[in-house]
Amino acid sequence: MASSVPAQKFFERREPVLFILGAFFLLGLPLCLVGATRPWLLDRSHLGTLYFILVGNTHFLLTFALYFQSQNLSYFRSTNSRVLLYIAIPIFIFAFFDIYRTLNIATLYPTFDRGFVIAVRLFNFYHFGRQSFGVLQLFKRRAGAVSGVWGRRVENGFFFTLVALMLVTFLNNGELALHSPVTLGLAGLAASFFVTALIALVRSGAGGLGIAYFIAQSVSGGFAIFRTYLYPFALAVHYVEYHVLMFPRCFETPLGSQPVDKVWGTLRESKLVFYTLLVFGAVVVSLMMATAGRQWSPGTTMALSLFDGLFVFHFFVESLVWRFSEPYYRQTTLPLFFSARVPAGQFAGASR
Repeated sequence: MASSVPAQKFFERREPVLFILGAFFLLGLPLCLVGATRPWLLDRSHLGTLYFILVGNTHFLLTFALYFQSQNLSYFRSTNSRVLLYIAIPIFIFAFFDIYRTLNIATLYPTFDRGFVIAVRLFNFYHFGRQSFGVLQLFKRRAGAVSGVWGRRVENGFFFTLVALMLVTFLNNGELALHSPVTLGLAGLAASFFVTALIALVRSGAGGLGIAYFIAQSVSGGFAIFRTYLYPFALAVHYVEYHVLMFPRCFETPLGSQPVDKVWGTLRESKLVFYTLLVFGAVVVSLMMATAGRQWSPGTTMALSLFDGLFVFHFFVESLVWRFSEPYYRQTTLPLFFSARVPAGQFAGASR
């Protein structure tokens, strides 16, 4: 006799959330502590490089697995505004970085380059804050938490203050500006948001796992505020949770009959082959990054510069394709994660 208990969807199971939280204790926390006390150990042992290739660069490349699914491509082409957002702007990002390095803009216009670097770094920090906020909403949804607009605004405010503090540290040569009035003011605001959000999470019924996630990402952000050098290691949960959340979008999303669907269908038949190719791509990207300071012919420089836009491409596209407030993503993506129908307003503030 068949069981009457409905099968749990992906984020209703314990394994995905334990993978995410485990990344903090097994990767993020140890790497940040070693980086804060013995940074030379990470450099000499190449642990930092290995970590960034296997966990970091693979997470950037996974964006293409989502981007080139035929149903998503059809949605991207469905209106002129979507063509601009999903196709024209990503092409512009890659072209801009290609031109930027090929024409050596950084050397010719150092003041502009400084402002550009700050802008990209801010976009990077903002991406961390928005993803942390969005995944927290998934944890709350999993626990059946009842959270109103006020609670989401407090959580959002907290992650915004973390982003601001990370930027202040970055602007202070990567070191915590402990005696800066700006740092002290933002730290006080962050502490206020943190306590208020924690109380709101407890009252909403977010559960132990949701609260643990909020604390883990708060501590991770704290390491990046302490020293910008630690930021890549503070992203351990960020990287791993993306791999976890992309799993059903890579392997369980229905495929059509387009040629691109046949390619993805072949790739996902074997998870070993899929992830082996992903790691290989990450190694190639890492080798391209290692050539950034070398002198090449103009043609070679132009080819290599295409990789420079990968990170901003990821930041931009990911800010769009997880917007559960949009009917398309609520209808196509949320059913992969949760079995119950999600009300339209529940994830209104959960987009990245």
